[in-house]
Amino acid sequence: MMRAYGWAVVAALAVVVVPASATATEIDRNFHETFEVTEGFRLDLRHGDGDVTIKPWDKDTIDVRVRYRADVTRLGFGGDPDFDVEFREGDDFVSVVGRTTPVGPSVFLSVRRYEYRYTISAPPYVKLNLEGDDGDVEISGWQADVDCWLDDGDVTLRDIANDRTRVGFEDGDVTIDRLSGELRLSGDDGDVNMTDCATPNARIEIYDGDLTVLRCAGDFSVEADDGDVLLDLTESASVRVRLEDGDVEIDLGGTDVGEIDVGTDDGDVAITLGEGSSFSFLVTMDDGDVRIEVPDREKFEQSEHSVSGVVRGGTGYVRVRTEDGNVIVREGR
Repeated sequence: MMRAYGWAVVAALAVVVVPASATATEIDRNFHETFEVTEGFRLDLRHGDGDVTIKPWDKDTIDVRVRYRADVTRLGFGGDPDFDVEFREGDDFVSVVGRTTPVGPSVFLSVRRYEYRYTISAPPYVKLNLEGDDGDVEISGWQADVDCWLDDGDVTLRDIANDRTRVGFEDGDVTIDRLSGELRLSGDDGDVNMTDCATPNARIEIYDGDLTVLRCAGDFSVEADDGDVLLDLTESASVRVRLEDGDVEIDLGGTDVGEIDVGTDDGDVAITLGEGSSFSFLVTMDDGDVRIEVPDREKFEQSEHSVSGVVRGGTGYVRVRTEDGNVIVREGR
């Protein structure tokens, strides 16, 4: 009885899960919607694997165009899969959600995507809240707050003059040119490049990737695991770097030194200050060489694991803690 019942169950399952053949479907969709907005509105965009380009214009309208083309091969019953975009409008927000929709029980064997893009024009006072999977995001000329969260994809921000920008990513690179608001950035695998920014405060956390900051001003707090950190700053009151494996290079072009605090495990540290800077310094290390290449040193003390002193009265403060690595503190470019 038990054996006969077992064979009946297997036969029934075979009928349910084994379809006749795989089916290929071509999806070709275009969407276009516009929304009248005023200052204080927010755009919520869930773009999945799609690429996003957002540009400002002088109309009080959000214009959204979505282009999707793909071949989908599926295994299962029911109708063909499709792609759809859900548009919703509230009192102070516009929501756009794109998704591939299966019809009936089926399994997607492959999706060959030829084009998946969101092209958006909006007034720059609209707040942006973006969430995606695999797709690149490019935003330029924005004045309102920006929140962007990605899994696999690159982020490019240009000419951002807002109060706050937040970026989170897993695998991808981030490029930021000419940003003037507060920055919060966290990521896993990918490089971060910033150029010509004037952020009052930047907090950056990356695990595997390099951070390169060129010709920027502002206070920086950096935590990183594996990767090199380069901070080329025209001015800054506070620089804090925590790094596991990688080199740190800080170049502060002005003569005013606030507080520079660097802690690293394995890697070299090079700090270059403007000529005529006033600061005190303390370097502690386990293994490695320390070079203090500045004139006018006072109260200079050196032991097996530390070097300290004062330069021109010691208005600012430079502190470096390293396990294995060489340290150099110098003046001039």
